[in-house]
Amino acid sequence: LALKIHAQGRDEALRKLGIDVQEVASAASFYWVTGSQTHALGAVGKPGASVEDEIPEWLQKVFTLPDLPTEAVLVVHLSNFHHARGGLTGGFVLGEAVVLRDRLEVTRLRDAAVFGLLFIMGLYHLGLFSQRREDRGSLWFGLLMLCIALRQLATSRVLALVLGEPSQLSYALLVKLEYMSLYLAIPTFTWFLSAWIPGGWFQRVAKAMSWVGVGMALHVLLVPAETFSRYVNVSYAMLAFG
Repeated sequence: LALKIHAQGRDEALRKLGIDVQEVASAASFYWVTGSQTHALGAVGKPGASVEDEIPEWLQKVFTLPDLPTEAVLVVHLSNFHHARGGLTGGFVLGEAVVLRDRLEVTRLRDAAVFGLLFIMGLYHLGLFSQRREDRGSLWFGLLMLCIALRQLATSRVLALVLGEPSQLSYALLVKLEYMSLYLAIPTFTWFLSAWIPGGWFQRVAKAMSWVGVGMALHVLLVPAETFSRYVNVSYAMLAFG
């Protein structure tokens, strides 16, 4: 992939630019080509020619650009052997490098705060259920908050930062957590509704959703990401039905 960039402005401003790579769901390396010179900006994971060579990574990054002439070409070397829907799944933002990095840090702090809030809400409602066992609504709401918190932990890349250096194992953990938390959250939400909707018909719906959700979660647990990521439409159908 090659993208030609034409810039106009003051030289001192152009020398402070950076590029925000918002989402790569596999592996990519980035190069800045100016005339006959090629500058390596950095990489998200490690692209490879086979599934064994590739090290996927799911993380937003900001790269600082070298001195920018009138025209330059952004070259991306990309590989994808670990996800059915991988690749460049997000866009690029070109701007002042310091601003882009500050914005990324604020986003990461916000995502971590959202995870903490959801996790505490889940534990709180589970605590309420431990004191009032007849309060099934608190049980299912607490489990629902924990499922959403785990999904937030994966999709916000907070866990990727905690895991450190990218590896095939850490990538598989992230993607499995993303999908499993979604498949388990949908039937959990249905059971939460059944605690407030009278009649046995909605409980039968909740049981059916549970069979599908737990079955898909086990499928995610047992097979690699490039296999189970092909069936994400099942979760969309469950959301529409639920």
